[in-house]
Amino acid sequence: MTTIDRPLGHIRVVELAGVETAFCGKLFADLGADVFSVEPAWGSALRRVAPFVRDEDGAEVSAAWLSYSFGKRGETLDLDSPEGREGLDELLQDADVLIHGLTTKAALARGLGLERLQALHPALVIVAITPFGSDGPYSEWRGSDVVHLAMGGYLHMTGPEDGRPIKPSAPMQSYLHAGNHAFAAALLALRRRARTGAGAFIDQSIRDTATWMLTHTYQHWDMLGINLKRQGSGRDMGSKRRLKSVYPSGEGHVVWMFTTGHIGARPNRALVAWMAREGMAPPWLQELDWDGTDLLGSAEDMVEQMEAAFGAFFASHTGEELLAFAIDNGLMLAPANSVAEVAVDPQLAERDAWRTIDQPGFGRIRVPGPPVRIAGARWEPRGPAPMGFAPVAKRSAAGPHPPAPSPDPAGEGESGLPLTGIRVLDFGSTLAAPVVGRHLSDFGADLIKVESQTHPDTLRVGTPYAGGVAGIDRSGYFAAYNAGKQSFALNLQAPGARDVVRQLVERSDVLLENFAPGVMTRLGLDYETLRSWNPRLILASHSLQGQTGPRSRHRGYGQIASGMTGWYDLTGEAGGEPLGPYSAYTDFLSWPFLLSAILIALDVRERTGEGTRIDHAQVESSLHFLAPLLLEYERSGQARTRQGNAEDDAVPSNTYPCRDGEWIAISVDSDERWRRLCELLGMGDEADDQGLATLVGRAGQRARIDAAIDRRTRDREAHQLVEELQEAGISAGLVARASDLFADPQFTHRGFFVRLPHEELGEHAVITHSFRVSGMAAGPFTGAPRLGEDTYAIARELLVMDDETFAELTASGVLN
Repeated sequence: MTTIDRPLGHIRVVELAGVETAFCGKLFADLGADVFSVEPAWGSALRRVAPFVRDEDGAEVSAAWLSYSFGKRGETLDLDSPEGREGLDELLQDADVLIHGLTTKAALARGLGLERLQALHPALVIVAITPFGSDGPYSEWRGSDVVHLAMGGYLHMTGPEDGRPIKPSAPMQSYLHAGNHAFAAALLALRRRARTGAGAFIDQSIRDTATWMLTHTYQHWDMLGINLKRQGSGRDMGSKRRLKSVYPSGEGHVVWMFTTGHIGARPNRALVAWMAREGMAPPWLQELDWDGTDLLGSAEDMVEQMEAAFGAFFASHTGEELLAFAIDNGLMLAPANSVAEVAVDPQLAERDAWRTIDQPGFGRIRVPGPPVRIAGARWEPRGPAPMGFAPVAKRSAAGPHPPAPSPDPAGEGESGLPLTGIRVLDFGSTLAAPVVGRHLSDFGADLIKVESQTHPDTLRVGTPYAGGVAGIDRSGYFAAYNAGKQSFALNLQAPGARDVVRQLVERSDVLLENFAPGVMTRLGLDYETLRSWNPRLILASHSLQGQTGPRSRHRGYGQIASGMTGWYDLTGEAGGEPLGPYSAYTDFLSWPFLLSAILIALDVRERTGEGTRIDHAQVESSLHFLAPLLLEYERSGQARTRQGNAEDDAVPSNTYPCRDGEWIAISVDSDERWRRLCELLGMGDEADDQGLATLVGRAGQRARIDAAIDRRTRDREAHQLVEELQEAGISAGLVARASDLFADPQFTHRGFFVRLPHEELGEHAVITHSFRVSGMAAGPFTGAPRLGEDTYAIARELLVMDDETFAELTASGVLN
């Protein structure tokens, strides 16, 4: 197989360095693009983001800046000066992509208005990553990590049941999510540009990425009028109560996803048998029917009884003992690892998931390696961060010009959708893989979802159901992530199914799957077999811990990956129990990586003529969202843990109660804004206290400050107070419930929710993308398919199957 060392080596990127742009620029650099990080002489705001690590001379350097600047080149320009703006114009003459974090007004003030840029550089892909989008009523509002997550609805679902909504205690999370989404959007725009020569404007909203992490929350409001509530360490399942997810173990805590039926029955029986051997399984527990009984509805106190029994057993064993059992028996359980434990994880070591960078001033630094493994293409950190500033190189020194636009045989120029003509087989289930499939479909791919009555997508049995009535085609959860797809009902385990898969593979470009590693091989669908059928096929495999290594058999959803990679340990109140982030955090952290990997693989295929295999492990891509904390631990031995909503560079930074049970988020990142906050809230005593006048002074009195703000906000109307704070230039936002999202004027302006018809669900809401790409009228255009509704059409029109063969395959259970 041909290997391309620098898949994006023909691309030049100009990044106006900042918290908003850093991660998107890093992803370009890791794939070999020539990335110029442009800063003012006094340095970008990213250099002031904690935590800090000391170089060989004892100077403090931002671990975030280091982590997200590897492989870039530095340039210094003052964009507030005519000379600086002229220098930027020179850089852009040879650029393919510009990434900035400026609101529309700020961009205009620096000569970066959209009309001017597009007139001067019509082939330039412009990526604007801003708190709420480039236009609309909130487009000039101030954001912050806690505000983005609050206004996107994520904070409402994370935290103690009756306490403050909280976020994961790791820096820049919403900014990293936005950079991840924006990178995929830029690849889509570059793909279209390669065919049409046209540039694009990408309008990436940071806040909108948080709403993409809400699983089925907004559907409960849309379909049933229910605002789901925080459940602390419990597992939200909508209308039914489930066992809590986090339990003390002999060392630390473990995360357990309790399931029954065909998913959980076998591992539950094995777990209870182990408990019985140690005399810790009560007789009633050993007698339970794990296959068909509604365990949690069979007795009024069943939840409490089960939590007590399982909790006592988990407390008698270490996390490593429980993990070993879980891997051997298919139990969805993991330790709630700390940052220090992530750093020495044996699966990551076995899979060579780290890289070493020789960084001037630091020596050798170990950093997260490939976020996704693409056979034949190198995606990993490539070199040191730019401690100084290099002169601007001409294109010839950085790499070849991008290829000239080719003819547009598939019609992308007319439709504006860059994946027109690509066919994807979606074998995925639940969240991450189906979300990737939906984005591929939304941007033009012909997507065939392969499932069956025997093994439907798990989300088809996930609440909410239309009208509260269960049914395989009535789930709003499924509908959100599968809109625009076709459904082909094929029982992969039936004799004869393999031949049908072969016919599909021969006619497809991508096969997307997230089975447990080994399942595809047992089905006779290993990569070598698929490649023999179609050498141009891209097999994209998504799993918890990767396709190889001692823990590759580990089963679980994003909650389990979140436990393995530190997110449970990092989410909770300081000194309190780990609560974990809402739902499958790493699913929504990881899917943009997989989407980008598929787009890169398609580009590589066009250059080499060869298909490839993608191995994506959630635990590995998750490392990149933890990189500053991992670097801090490596350099100092200090492993951070949960600290509520506290931020090192903003005090106060928290959520505060308002009237009628609502909450708002407030973040103050300067002494001047602190004085404004005190004035607006009438905090005279605090304003007069010189010990609170500086960030350092306030950092030592967070509890006092939070209590003082609580007293002033508790009786205020939340929406009005947020408006007043924003008018004063203070980052603030409503901790939005699902109902608030539908009433949000910025979402309305951006058309974030679309309503789609469906035979079973009726007209229902589906979210669109966190980004807008000019010239692309993206989907979804149709609602999610009913199970198997396109089977006959696909069999006849794509596979050219006659009615007799179709009837035989249906009668034998191959097509069901």
